[in-house]
Amino acid sequence: MSRFQPSDADRRIAIVGLAARLPGAADAEAFWQLLDAGESGLRRVDAEELRAAGVSEALAGDARYVPFWGGPPEADGFDAGFFGYSPRDAELLDPQQRMFLECAWNALEDAGYDSARTSARIGVYAGASLSSHLLKAAHRADGFQVGLANIGGMVAARTSFHLDLKGPSIGVQTTCSSSLVALHQAMAGLRQGDCDMAIAGAVAVNLARAEGYLHEEESIASPDGTCRPFDAGAAGTVFANGAGVVVLKRLADAVADGDTIHGVLLGSAVNNDGADKVSLNAPSVAGQAAVLSAALASAGIAAADVDLVEAHGTGTALGDPIELAALNRAYGPGLAGRRVAIGAVKGNVGHMDAAAGMAGLIGLLMALRHGRMPRIAHFSTPNPKCSFGAFDPLAEPRDWPRDPARPRRAGLSSFGIGGTNAHLIVEEPPLPVTVDADTGSQLLVLSAKTPSALSALRVNLAGALERSDTPSLADAAFTLQLGRRALGHRQVFVAGNRDGAIAALRADGPVLQPMQGRPDSVFVFSGQGSQRAGMARDLHRTDPVFRAALEECLALIPADLDLRALLLDADVTEPARIDQTRVTQPALFAFEYALARMWMARGVQPVAMLGHSIGEYVAACLAGVFDLPDAIRAVVARGAAMQACPEGAMLAVMISEAEAAGSLPEGVEIAAVNGPRSVVLAGPVAAIEALADRFDRSGIGARLLRTSHAFHSAMMEQALPQFRQVLEALTLREPQLAMLSNVTGGWLGAEAATPDYWLKQLRQPVRYGDAVGQLMELGNPLLIEVGPGAGLIRLARQAMRDKGRGVASLPESGAMDGAAEVLRATGELWAAGVTLDWAALHQGPRRRVSLPGYPFERQSFWLPPVAPGEAAEEESWFHQPVWQRLPLAAPQPAKRLLVLGAELVERLSGGLPASAIKVQRSNDFQFNTNHYGINPESLEHYSALFSALRQNGIEVTDILCAWGLEGDATRAITALAQALAEAGLSPRLTLLGAGMREVTGREVLDPQAAAMLGLVPVLPQEVPGLRCRSIELDRAELDGQVAGLMAAIDAPWDGGALALRGGWLWRGDHVAVPVGGAAPAISGPSLVIGDLAEGLGAAYARGVRQLGQPLILAGRGLPDPGEWDGWLAAHPATDPTVQLIRELRALGGIGDEIVVLAGDETDADWLDTALGSAEARLGPISGVFHTAAMGDAFYNPLQEPPSAEIEARLQTRRDGLIALRQVLATRNAGFCLVQSSLSTLAGGRGLAAYAAANAWVEAFTAMARRDNASVWQAVQWDAAETGSLAENLTGARLLTGDEIWQASLAVIAHPQLAEVAVTPGSLKRRLQMTATPAATTTPDTVPTRRLSAPLIAPRDSYEAAVAQAMAEMLGLPEVGVEDNFFELGGHSLLAIQIINRLKREFSVELPVRALLYEAPTAAGIAATIRKAREDAEREADTLGALLDEIEAEREATPG
Repeated sequence: MSRFQPSDADRRIAIVGLAARLPGAADAEAFWQLLDAGESGLRRVDAEELRAAGVSEALAGDARYVPFWGGPPEADGFDAGFFGYSPRDAELLDPQQRMFLECAWNALEDAGYDSARTSARIGVYAGASLSSHLLKAAHRADGFQVGLANIGGMVAARTSFHLDLKGPSIGVQTTCSSSLVALHQAMAGLRQGDCDMAIAGAVAVNLARAEGYLHEEESIASPDGTCRPFDAGAAGTVFANGAGVVVLKRLADAVADGDTIHGVLLGSAVNNDGADKVSLNAPSVAGQAAVLSAALASAGIAAADVDLVEAHGTGTALGDPIELAALNRAYGPGLAGRRVAIGAVKGNVGHMDAAAGMAGLIGLLMALRHGRMPRIAHFSTPNPKCSFGAFDPLAEPRDWPRDPARPRRAGLSSFGIGGTNAHLIVEEPPLPVTVDADTGSQLLVLSAKTPSALSALRVNLAGALERSDTPSLADAAFTLQLGRRALGHRQVFVAGNRDGAIAALRADGPVLQPMQGRPDSVFVFSGQGSQRAGMARDLHRTDPVFRAALEECLALIPADLDLRALLLDADVTEPARIDQTRVTQPALFAFEYALARMWMARGVQPVAMLGHSIGEYVAACLAGVFDLPDAIRAVVARGAAMQACPEGAMLAVMISEAEAAGSLPEGVEIAAVNGPRSVVLAGPVAAIEALADRFDRSGIGARLLRTSHAFHSAMMEQALPQFRQVLEALTLREPQLAMLSNVTGGWLGAEAATPDYWLKQLRQPVRYGDAVGQLMELGNPLLIEVGPGAGLIRLARQAMRDKGRGVASLPESGAMDGAAEVLRATGELWAAGVTLDWAALHQGPRRRVSLPGYPFERQSFWLPPVAPGEAAEEESWFHQPVWQRLPLAAPQPAKRLLVLGAELVERLSGGLPASAIKVQRSNDFQFNTNHYGINPESLEHYSALFSALRQNGIEVTDILCAWGLEGDATRAITALAQALAEAGLSPRLTLLGAGMREVTGREVLDPQAAAMLGLVPVLPQEVPGLRCRSIELDRAELDGQVAGLMAAIDAPWDGGALALRGGWLWRGDHVAVPVGGAAPAISGPSLVIGDLAEGLGAAYARGVRQLGQPLILAGRGLPDPGEWDGWLAAHPATDPTVQLIRELRALGGIGDEIVVLAGDETDADWLDTALGSAEARLGPISGVFHTAAMGDAFYNPLQEPPSAEIEARLQTRRDGLIALRQVLATRNAGFCLVQSSLSTLAGGRGLAAYAAANAWVEAFTAMARRDNASVWQAVQWDAAETGSLAENLTGARLLTGDEIWQASLAVIAHPQLAEVAVTPGSLKRRLQMTATPAATTTPDTVPTRRLSAPLIAPRDSYEAAVAQAMAEMLGLPEVGVEDNFFELGGHSLLAIQIINRLKREFSVELPVRALLYEAPTAAGIAATIRKAREDAEREADTLGALLDEIEAEREATPG
């Protein structure tokens, strides 16, 4: 709640947190080291960096170009995953918004506050510069989305959204003074009560990557990349990139809350020059002097009270002299002979535009912290144009220690172009209030979004604790507990001092994860056997709640038991007394009752309780069955009565209850059933010892328990009458909190209020295992053992299996340091997801201290400059192939060339280089020097070939594969690629073929040969390091020598497909084409044919009917309408055919305006006859839409055997097109639109066969176009919502069904488009997104599972299959079933491929979201598969039973 009172007289504002990313400095401490050393964060940019930034050679070579840049490390980076951004959205987002967001998070962490856990209203006041990123992003998405991602005013709002801040959120833009104006507004907001805390600062990122700038004469930019404030050599400033953010509070609040205060803002002022200057952009002495005087007045101090002014100090010819004039005018009269130092950090980091003031402020705060004023970098000789008066430029560092008689103060200026001026007065922080030194062990809790970030955070914290100015360990623990967001990967460390903490952090520890959903905390109270003398000593000493509760119990326990010494002194004279039943039971009760009260005080509120034997009394007391005095009376009486019974023994045995019941000797009973295979037997000593010996000889695990009696057996009978008398004198009630019964193993109700229940509880077996089974019905059971030891947790694990979690309060029973044990358990509860009251861990006031912030794991999301014409390309979705003749270029011959099909190449080229290795077709593997014979489709032959070459010391750099000149070479090239991958080879591969593409339009086409073109983009995505291209020859030239063939083979590798025609080399490309406006005249029925259910059938059907035209559907995936009801009944809703049937029924007109031809579309005779029948009813067809299943149905990676099912489907598609061509030859259909895929250009791992089939389709369509009355067109569709996701690589947007239809109409309206690629936006950018080479591994870099969490092996065949699929796709030797797919390096494409593989393997429908969002672990996916299989089997059984019932009724019906 806010403590603001409008009458508060103290207007001072405290800076309680800060974060900075500045030129040459990743954080504020690095910035201080830069300042203190007098070094510059501006640096020269080398040629490679300029190329990476997209700077043209012409610009870089311009004599005016200044290759200097300033920015923080990873200025173009962003931890997109941390804030929930997709890669595509992160690219659109202005780097300024990214950087400010991360800095705001770190600044709030530095202040020691988690915005999710504070009730304070937190405002955001943020400035930002104009960014060039908007121009780069403008054509990559719709204007509204790009605008929100790049408008400077959204910086504050975006921060408020991601941090869930409810105070004012205000964007500020006053050019160079934006940051100090933001601070001024934040101060006002705090003083007015608009907020209780404020995040204030600014960011400026215009050049996210290192590049220089073009210097213009008379500009304010430095000609040499150096900024020299107030120096005689000053010639201009250098604009730089960075951000600074501070967290502000009212000073009184900050002091009261124990915040670390970095500095105090006494006052501020903002004004504008008005028209009193020569131009809008010029500075004004009067305006600046006025704001300086106003700030001093606002602070309530005189100029003589200021030691240092951090100047705007741009190093410009006009700016510096005017600033000095204004300073002397405003400050001079009040200095009374004092001299004031003047500094300017722009000499170190340049001019950060809107964020310039933040560099000055953070520099001042660091100077106050370190007691030293840094010198002005690059200052040597005072500028003669400046009248310095009483101001001394800091030519050297100057000590600035605290003075008890005079607080250190500084002024800070920022002056904006346009005349908005700001000045702040900063004072040193008050000395921190001394709090108690470290007392006892402390709990350090760390969390991060990923294991790697968690590891970095741990190492950074260890380094911080090693520094001499480190805060107390208790304050550090307090800050981590209350001031940091609890994220998904967690670690806990307990240490008694700083050195211990450092050692623990350096040693690492297990990574824990919270439970899925809110934990259901259950108190489980220990029974006899775990007690130990002195077990309460440490907690009694350190925890006041525990101490008070224990003292309350001890006051009620008879003095003659002398429990105080036994509980609090491990060295008590007779420690064995604690094992006497009359002592043990009240001792355990008192200890566990106090421990439970301690947990409840720490915020752990149980949803249920369970006690083992005597432990049930603690649960009953807390549940209200007994009040505390009655509970202790009962426990003391129970212990005494049981102690008086005859001695006996107890034996824990690893067998089931049924097994035990069948083998018990006389006098021995089951005393406890602790789990499915865990029982305790009780009886006479001799009988129990004999049993123990028998079990030992049988190899059955058995252990004698540390007890003197045979509890929960007939040997307790004599205790019952005496105990009944005590119980009948007590007041018993029904439980008010849920608790489980030892007697039944079920929930305890009204029977708890009767003495009979507690007598049964003493005599009958403890059904702990059954009770734990009940607990497993809770959503997220978290068992907390409240007592000494971890025995009950260990027992519970038999029933818990993979559900639930257990935490022991004192797993070592307090043997070493009970307080430390409980602290570790506290950390484990937090790691499990329990919300704790952290303040209860700390006695007395604690401070929030500055600690290392979250180590963001940044990736570059840099956008290249928009090239000429690219904006137009972004606006078009349609891209047409074109060919350009290449000029003569210097050849780049291969170092060592391997030629497959060498004899033909030698004839066509006129000869091969002498060093070439020649390979010919042969049924058997043959070889001699540089000549080999292989079967082109034999993987074994290729492997033998590469092995022989390796043994002969031959390293092949290039492979020319000419198998494609002989026909379909896809199998041969696939085998070659598999062998390359297995051998770890990564040459350049050129595929040589003929008749594959239209270049001039006169080529003889061969679809079989063209198929291999689909492999060109796929192979580099599957074979590490491989590069691949194709060279297309004209079949008409193959009878003789092909002019220019060797020159083409030696052509530079600059990407693109090549073609050789008449000795000239051509390169293929795509250009955006303006398709739109015209609409085709579709009048009459349209035929939709092919794979109707898994292709684009529904989109085409819906579109045709929207035009009001009849529809004919023919092909696979759709039964006759008379069979639809049966199909719907027999198949799940996710079945593609079910979805298509429902879509068609929604359209209406089945059998009237919609005709379904169910048959084999590969049979030309059937198709011709069926189509003729439909045309007789509806009229001649106007056009054809040919559709096919999309990519993920054909997923088959190279390392897997070829799928016969996939090949059959692809062959059906090819045969169907051949039949369609034959049928259309006798008709006058206006168009035939054939579905192809962008995979022929973009590839896709696992899509080699699919891409090859689509390349065949494109060549066939071009061939059919020449000899058919219909206009055949092939469309290379990008990924569509109506089809698969497998081609949706790296964030590409899915085409909707409506977009597919509208694009189809546009293509049909332009019949001159024989082949067109359709993708939303730039095709060039789309292909760049997908051009991800296969990961390369070497013996030194074998991929490993990099998670710190323990590896959990598969527990059934489902988990084994999923884990194996994940491991193979991720390239890892093993994957644990609880490992997070994305933390192992997975991404959406791999997820899709894994899902497709599992769908085929298990024959189930498995949505991609199952792995992407819902259950990204092998265990989670296995559970989804298991459920799907069970549901399918259940549906099959139900359907079978229904059919049997129908058949039985039919037979029983009278005839």
